[in-house]
Amino acid sequence: MGDIVAGNPALAAILASTGTESSDLAFAFIVTVLQIVAIVAAVAGVQIALRMYSEETDHRVEPLLATTLRRPTYFASNVVMALSAPALGLVLAGLALGVVADAKDDGIAMTDVVLQSVATIAATWALVALALAVVGAMPRIRRLAWLAVVATFGLTILGPTFKLPEWALSISPLHHTPNVTEPGTHWSSVMWLGAITLVLVVVGFTGFRRRDIL
Repeated sequence: MGDIVAGNPALAAILASTGTESSDLAFAFIVTVLQIVAIVAAVAGVQIALRMYSEETDHRVEPLLATTLRRPTYFASNVVMALSAPALGLVLAGLALGVVADAKDDGIAMTDVVLQSVATIAATWALVALALAVVGAMPRIRRLAWLAVVATFGLTILGPTFKLPEWALSISPLHHTPNVTEPGTHWSSVMWLGAITLVLVVVGFTGFRRRDIL
């Protein structure tokens, strides 16, 4: 993996944002791959979240809610799917990358790769939670969910190449995912992303309970 990075100046520029030394390029490459997987996983989660509004506009939700099904239960079932699908995808990607890294014997522990994939889940959840919040509370601005995903892709993958300032890169939730192999790794950013996710999901719950269903 280190050879791949060394032969790709653009990728090396991207990896510079992780703050790693040359000896850590192999794991930095894995971090970058997991970031890309996280964005794809976020797309899947956002699609699940926005599907709620599509079903609403197709008049499929109101008949369900006319039965014994309660609004919080319906919303919660979609929250579980929207959050669990990206998480599962990232863990599976981490396992696959860990097996490859272990086979190449680059000095990378499979457990570190899997742990890195788990650490990346929080950033993905934050993007999905934004979609859940706007669908639940203000579906008219639901395009904001896609804008957030596109912005995250641009800032995470292209931002370091264009040498954007730190404040701009920090807008991306993936920028706050720690590298688990660095000494003294701090998990506070992951906890903050988790707190943001929780707040956004609560906003979605509250909004969905109060607003009119089409």
